[in-house]
Amino acid sequence: MRSYCKTLSVAPSPPSPDTRSPTLSPTLGPTVAPSPVPTLSPTERPTLTPTKRPTLTPTKSPTQVPTKAPSPDAFNLSYTFPKVTTSQFVHGLCVLGASEAQATSDDPQLTYTNIPNFGDDVQLWANRGYKALGINNEDYCKGGTYLQPSLHKSVDVNTEIVFEAKPSNGQSVTLCAFVVTDWRDGQWDVELPADGFTLATGMTWYPAPLGAMRSYCKTLLL
Repeated sequence: MRSYCKTLSVAPSPPSPDTRSPTLSPTLGPTVAPSPVPTLSPTERPTLTPTKRPTLTPTKSPTQVPTKAPSPDAFNLSYTFPKVTTSQFVHGLCVLGASEAQATSDDPQLTYTNIPNFGDDVQLWANRGYKALGINNEDYCKGGTYLQPSLHKSVDVNTEIVFEAKPSNGQSVTLCAFVVTDWRDGQWDVELPADGFTLATGMTWYPAPLGAMRSYCKTLLL
């Protein structure tokens, strides 16, 4: 007899699917368009231009240089003298009854310095050593405030001088102008009497060469 033999084996079963492998279509995948879509234009967004913004230019800007400092004691009386009409001018100013006073001119070289208690021996001009003599009473502004000119005689033609004051009694001051008796009077010897100034004579100065001056005074009222 003949023998015929063969080994038979069990065929392997196919592998089971891996439960951890990704699915082709996720069960809970993200939606292409979320259901609560944000609006393109927010309902409340900041305005492009604020309703209240700072101004580019302040409504009230500070001045670079004050033209005149404010003062509670502002002058409330003033007098503008006639313009000087002579090539030289020798003068002085004085006031009675003023708590404050000043004189100014449009000649930058001509300024005034206040000297209290005017009387004999007061220096009449800042650039000369001449002193007053014969200041006997109020006709010559005795006891008043002398406004000493910076210049003795070199005052330009057409110079304008302005006096300002605050009355001590709140009502009036007496303004006096002293003018030399020669041609260097600026024509004030004509102009001031025509404007109500009262003339007094007898005022002089020293030392030599001696000189004489006329006093012209007027009461200024508020």
